[in-house]
Amino acid sequence: MGRPRVPSDRRTRHPANVAHFDHAPLGARIADAVARRVGSWRFIGAQTAVVACWVAYNAAGGHVFDPWPFIALNLALSMEAAYTGPILQLSQNRQTAHAEARADTDHEHGRETHAMLLALIRTIEEAKSMEEIHQIDWRGLLDQDDLGAAG
Repeated sequence: MGRPRVPSDRRTRHPANVAHFDHAPLGARIADAVARRVGSWRFIGAQTAVVACWVAYNAAGGHVFDPWPFIALNLALSMEAAYTGPILQLSQNRQTAHAEARADTDHEHGRETHAMLLALIRTIEEAKSMEEIHQIDWRGLLDQDDLGAAG
């Protein structure tokens, strides 16, 4: 499963992804890794198998190390839940912050694109003839840094 593969060139990556994945502190990366493992069917299956084996071994008799009502098993599962819950919440909060950062960046890019389109429309509307439209320096117009200030 793991992290999705993204291009290595930072110019082609979403700024929120760079901030979220490349600048994450160690604790955040650990929380994300734990969330990926614990939140999988493989983990659920493995935990179910361990619990089933634990109960079967101790219920069968012989060398019983955790007799009925399986207090040691309950303690182990309670400790697991006590740590897993907050770690999952940390990862979920981080994912929420990442989604919000992506939405903010996408919104800003949308506003910039809107400003560019308005400038292009205004340029076309101001042209008096098709000949003037053909003479417009389109590349120069699109390369302007301050299109938003034009309108």
